[in-house]
Amino acid sequence: MNNLINILSVSFALFVIYQALNAQRQDQIIADLGRLIVENCPPMLCTGLDCAVVTERNGCQLCACPIGSPARGCDPMPFVLWHDLIVNGCPNVTVNTRDPAQKVHRWFRRVNRFTNTDQCEPYIFPYCSELDFNLWRSPRTKQECELYCYSSEEQRKRGGSNVV
Repeated sequence: MNNLINILSVSFALFVIYQALNAQRQDQIIADLGRLIVENCPPMLCTGLDCAVVTERNGCQLCACPIGSPARGCDPMPFVLWHDLIVNGCPNVTVNTRDPAQKVHRWFRRVNRFTNTDQCEPYIFPYCSELDFNLWRSPRTKQECELYCYSSEEQRKRGGSNVV
């Protein structure tokens, strides 16, 4: 119940934020959505190539990856951001509205220590073209997931042909 209240509060806060943005640049929108992630501090494995765990001022540990790299999406999109984009749509930087997010399949690395499984899995992803490159780019195929979400050593152990 508390999670639902938090999600509703965050959704309302985002609505207010986007009403105030009106004609501001895409950079500000990305910064606000990034702040939403930091404030909610989702758990992340940070398995992507060339990614590193960074600690924010509030103590939240997040995964920092090269801008535009699909390695960013080796963790699934944090639920609070995923829910906001699915329900409210993509922020439109030219007018004070939100456009429906395109629902596409993207891949992420699921590590389940209870069942001892580690594999790339698909999920429904809210695609927003203006956010894709800078905020949460995710692997588009299983092969891309295996390439970006496993280290070269892990790929060799798995017998992968995508070793870099």
